[in-house]
Amino acid sequence: MMTILDSGWSPNSPSPGDILVCVGYKNHWDIVNGRSGYAQHLHTVESTKAHLVAALDLYEDQEVQLLLCYNHTCHFQKINEENSSSTDFDFHWNSVPTDIVCAFPYVIAFTSNSMEIRLIVNGNLVHTMSMPKLQLISSKNDIFFATTAPEFFPNRTDRLFVDRQQELQKLSPPSSPNASPEVRPLRIYRIPIHALSRSANPDHGCVATESPPTWKSADAKLTVPEQPRVSRSATSSPVPPKAKLSPSRWSRIAQHCTCRYMSHALSKGAGVSFWWSACPNLYRCSNDSISVSVRQTVSLQTVLVLTGSKLFLSWECSTAMDDLTVLYSPSYWSKRLSSPKEVENYHLEFVNQASATTRNEIPCQLDVAYGSSDRQKLDIFGTDLRDDAPILMFFHGGYWQTKELSRASYHFIAKTLHQHNIKTIFVGYDLCPDVTIPQIVHQVGQSARKCLEYAKEKRSRGVYFMGHSAGAHLVASLFTASICEEDKSIVKGAILASGLFDLSPLQKTAINEPLKLDEEVAEEMSPLKRGLFNGTAFYLIVGANESPEFVRQSKEFATKLRDLGFQADFSLIENVDHFDLIEKLAEEEFIYYCTTMANYDNSLEKLYLPSRWSQRFPPDLIVEKHTTLACQESEKARRLIPHELNIPYGPLHKEKIDIFGTDLSDDAPLFVFVHGGYWQEQTLTRDTYHFIATNLHKRGAKSMFIGYELCPSVPLTKIIEEAEVATKKCIDYARKHKSKGVYLTGYSAGSHLVASLYTDLVKELSCEDRGVVTAAILIAGIYDLHEIPKTSVNAPLKLDAEEADKLSPYRRDIAGGVKTSFYVVSAENDSPEFGKQSREFHEKLVGLGVKSTLVVCEDVDHFDVVERLKDEDFHLTKLILDLVKQ
Repeated sequence: MMTILDSGWSPNSPSPGDILVCVGYKNHWDIVNGRSGYAQHLHTVESTKAHLVAALDLYEDQEVQLLLCYNHTCHFQKINEENSSSTDFDFHWNSVPTDIVCAFPYVIAFTSNSMEIRLIVNGNLVHTMSMPKLQLISSKNDIFFATTAPEFFPNRTDRLFVDRQQELQKLSPPSSPNASPEVRPLRIYRIPIHALSRSANPDHGCVATESPPTWKSADAKLTVPEQPRVSRSATSSPVPPKAKLSPSRWSRIAQHCTCRYMSHALSKGAGVSFWWSACPNLYRCSNDSISVSVRQTVSLQTVLVLTGSKLFLSWECSTAMDDLTVLYSPSYWSKRLSSPKEVENYHLEFVNQASATTRNEIPCQLDVAYGSSDRQKLDIFGTDLRDDAPILMFFHGGYWQTKELSRASYHFIAKTLHQHNIKTIFVGYDLCPDVTIPQIVHQVGQSARKCLEYAKEKRSRGVYFMGHSAGAHLVASLFTASICEEDKSIVKGAILASGLFDLSPLQKTAINEPLKLDEEVAEEMSPLKRGLFNGTAFYLIVGANESPEFVRQSKEFATKLRDLGFQADFSLIENVDHFDLIEKLAEEEFIYYCTTMANYDNSLEKLYLPSRWSQRFPPDLIVEKHTTLACQESEKARRLIPHELNIPYGPLHKEKIDIFGTDLSDDAPLFVFVHGGYWQEQTLTRDTYHFIATNLHKRGAKSMFIGYELCPSVPLTKIIEEAEVATKKCIDYARKHKSKGVYLTGYSAGSHLVASLYTDLVKELSCEDRGVVTAAILIAGIYDLHEIPKTSVNAPLKLDAEEADKLSPYRRDIAGGVKTSFYVVSAENDSPEFGKQSREFHEKLVGLGVKSTLVVCEDVDHFDVVERLKDEDFHLTKLILDLVKQ
């Protein structure tokens, strides 16, 4: 989030003509000088998942002040005061806002159904209002917002009765000739800024017109009388308007207007910009006209277009949907296409075309009956594979009611699975309202039993269940009753993709019309509310661009399963919505969560996932906690320690080195760090671990952090080459500056890369080069990749068995004449496999005459063994500092 600060500047500003930009990142806020590029840290976000709302600039008593708003929090901070921390304070909203507007001395928070007003100076609550379907339209000057108008009650006879026909006659005429006025209208309101700010001498502004927009025949043009130009930015505090204000007459607008676009001739060369509070994009046009197609996200979209002489209002609507229905409508949350209907149509077209192709390519047996109806059929793909091939059963979605979706729609999934020697069985079932959800659950139970009989007959190596959307609900329901104890040995796992596990909220939505759920049935059919499950390994996956309700339910169900003692992992896939989560199963690199479930031995998989062994946090939280802590500590290090960033050692983006301690003497000892992340984790990079430099800098040692490209963008062989080139550059630096010692350190996958430098895997690093390295410190490393192809880790690596062995330092010859001292470090609470590999690699080194020390760090896991390098009293920190001192 970036906001240009257009308030006045105090004498302490870098230069009166400078432009300052407030930048909000995932974990902190900075202020950046637009002229010099100098960045100053403002505030650290105290949240692991920050939703940035706004940065508002204030100006009082010759000081620039900021309100930094994220989640429920509003942080007040002065920019230019030397000791601003003494005046900083936070206050908290009752609900997470979607928009925030400042009108000194007040700050107003808008949510989807409420408005909350507080004092800026102390955050005290002034007033709250409940306002259905609240939408902020503009805060460029006066505050314009929309909310649903009260309904009319023609049968009421009390003193509040208003004749419906008379009231409708007062409404603005429908903007489209085809629009019906017989709908619940929307009101647009204006709050004059001067009424809030109590300004006696307002200087400029823009007001609404006396008359409503008018319809210009069939060309869909909307015009209103001329208005003054508005120049304030949307994110800045509104400026008090002119004293003489015309009341807004755009009080009510029928919702079902069908205007598709807005177009109006502009004066020659006039620039145009329009802004809508819920849309991050800013559009500009310098042509003589502008034509805009506005996407509807809930039930109404409103755009204010402000030019030098005209003010336009445009909207695009369809049948209104209540907020709860929208929350449970996945197509409304996609960011891919221009409307929810387009998302649904694209998905149907994609899956049907891809599946038709697959049916022509993969040997299959279709329409195997397991019940009496036409939909109670199974389709088996991969009939040419070995009898004992693993089987994945797929249950399609469609809210238990969409007739356009069937088992045949998703046959395309079988293509990539077939390449991995996995059979796929697609399950069909009857739909509502022809049957009820309890009847559907009973049907899929029958289908599961038939498939398990088939698997036993063929002596399959394992059966795996997968469901998408409503299908994920059906798979979860199977494990409440249909999977008996004798079948548990053959059932290896279940993948629940974008599922719903609590059906109670659906009762109050339009979705329930064909489902006919009542409270009792919804409770009974909700796996999230059931207490008894037959165990297996569960994997819950959901797209980041989904409805927050789908994300919440998957997270809560994963937590429930873990609380019941089952293995349950949760993954949030970035840049993916409800539909392309399943569409991407056609892509080889995205197939990992299916091939994983159908190939891996659960106990083996767990051994190679360090997140499963932490005693501090559950598996789906530990990496996030680790990343957050490391990033926050590294941000502090970047503020405190002189450094030089992004020194290239190759042409690719990540082929960079960062040096910390550039203020130290040339011959200072050099600590070189290679990060981990299984050669694939995008959130773990060289700058994640800058915090390690803090204690080393205190002891007079420089630190260098090596970055490298990640799989699947490059193969692992390329990463090893990068580590070799980067290390050579660090060694050359040490020679040039006559460093007192070089300490080469790897963490996790980084330990594998450092160890590889001492084997015959590298060709260019000479014995003389290696001799410059005083000590190699290998922290929580992996040295034998033999089993990796059998785990989910291998999906982006794409290693076969031969290549995995070839790239294993444990299985390679160690270079001769090694003078470097090795310290092989393991964590007590890490995976036993990582501990075992550390011991075995240490023993191999000793057996070859290489000096090696095995170090076991107690009471730490795979993640805090490196996190605690920020602590001077930590055992491993002391060891490293002592080595550097020597």
